Amino acid sequence: MWESKTGRFPMPEMAALELTPVNQIAAMLRRSDPIVALRALAETQLNKGFDRLKVLIADDRLWARWQSFADDPEVESADHRYATQLRAFKAAQTS
Repeated sequence: MWESKTGRFPMPEMAALELTPVNQIAAMLRRSDPIVALRALAETQLNKGFDRLKVLIADDRLWARWQSFADDPEVESADHRYATQLRAFKAAQTS
């Protein structure tokens, strides 16, 4: 079972992030707040769910959704690190 590495998701949400079909997760995250989408992608990466992450970051609408996370009043320095890590992961996938 995945653990919340960001400290933002309780166990039931972590279980859903790990076990729900990836296309359903993508659809839910496209409708979520940008900061939530970013943190969910970060959780996927931090829990080494790389196969799932590859599918999620390939979703252009989801990728675009989290890009405005910095506008959230609760953004933290860790969120900027997560964004940097996600961008690096995506760049590595496309090179």
